[in-house]
Amino acid sequence: MSFYLQNEATTTRDMADFIAYWNGVNVFEAPSSQFDFTQFTFTVVAGGSGTLAFAGYEPPARYDLDDVVVTQATTPEPASLWLVGVAALGSYWLKRCQVD
Repeated sequence: MSFYLQNEATTTRDMADFIAYWNGVNVFEAPSSQFDFTQFTFTVVAGGSGTLAFAGYEPPARYDLDDVVVTQATTPEPASLWLVGVAALGSYWLKRCQVD
């Protein structure tokens, strides 16, 4: 998962708070000082589905959140790899038989 965040604060405030949660677990806390748009990237694990939540508080300025992306990592299943292997061997065997 990744997102861009900026804090428009002109001063550091003790009350500033921005947190990202994945499945209810705190995975990120932003600094309370001012910063320009910055990309933050994390690797998170979901067992089929997951919940991403953000919470923020920065009076009188604000945090700006943009371009939130969650991507699914694809891993081939063993059965799929077996089928690819069989197809490759079959293709090799057919080509070899045509040459002889």
